[in-house]
Amino acid sequence: MKDHRGSRWLADCRRQKVLSPADQDRADREWLPRALAAGLKNFAVVLPDSGLAGMNIKDRLAGVPKAKLEIGYFATVEQAQEWLAR
Repeated sequence: MKDHRGSRWLADCRRQKVLSPADQDRADREWLPRALAAGLKNFAVVLPDSGLAGMNIKDRLAGVPKAKLEIGYFATVEQAQEWLAR
């Protein structure tokens, strides 16, 4: 993101399963702060087929202030791409 001065990210999580608490904590502690520091502003998430995995993603990202990161949740990659292109 830094090299290309990117600010948008599309995460295709359709095949994601429920993450272990340790993996979720690591993403919260390591990945998210690094992505925000690199300039992430708009994050489009294509929700997993698993309803529980989708709820976990939403729960984890719910604590991120909207002033720091705008998050959109989508059923398809195409919807996510359209949202990011606006």
